[in-house]
Amino acid sequence: MPRTTALRVLPLGDSITYGVGGSPGGIGYRGRLWDLLQDDTRSLDFVGSVDSGHGNIPDTDHEGHPRWRISQIDQLAAECAINRYRPNVVILHIGTNDLANDEDPDTAHLRLGALVDKITDISPLTTVIVSSLVPSTDERDNALIAMYNAKIPTIVNGLRAKGKRVRLVGNGALGFTRADLNDSLHPNNSGYRKMADAYHSAINAAMDEGLIMPPLLGDDRPCTPEPGSPPPSGPAPAGWGLRRQDRLGLRHDP
Repeated sequence: MPRTTALRVLPLGDSITYGVGGSPGGIGYRGRLWDLLQDDTRSLDFVGSVDSGHGNIPDTDHEGHPRWRISQIDQLAAECAINRYRPNVVILHIGTNDLANDEDPDTAHLRLGALVDKITDISPLTTVIVSSLVPSTDERDNALIAMYNAKIPTIVNGLRAKGKRVRLVGNGALGFTRADLNDSLHPNNSGYRKMADAYHSAINAAMDEGLIMPPLLGDDRPCTPEPGSPPPSGPAPAGWGLRRQDRLGLRHDP
């Protein structure tokens, strides 16, 4: 299978995909990943209904929704994003808000698996890069994240056994330490750089494998983010719900 050199990439997830915690905000891993992929492709397009990072990244489109959980991303992907944009690569980092807000953390990995299964059912030629979650400085949350991450390889291997175009970026590939975090949950620039490098390596490996197919035409269905989930205002980190803030006594400045 010849190596595909046209990429239509959908960065999909929560505030970490949006780029909260980095400087300047609203870019995250996407800026460096764009630069790295430019050397590998004849055409490159980031897609999504969210638009952030103007003046700091050539293509500002993505589907990074601060405070969103797996179920909300599942609904967006099923009802709109995958059919509209028909990406040939999805980069998926999701689950942090499920765990930090005690939304059935023991079954969060199953919701992740169902989401990836749905994406690849809707678009069988799409390759999904499933990312392990970055760690947390909060001991309780970090334990939940470690438990979740440990279950992701089994999910990915099961999907691959069904013939799905799914690959994993695990903890080892990310190489995160607490020094790579801006706050209890969000990466700083060093962390986002590591994410970009790991995702770039995974995409390149999939391209070399012949796994990534040329992008297909999408449709014109509207993609409207769910009301009540705006991007964070100003530079203050965001991405966990009110229950989380109340429990830790955190305050976000306007």
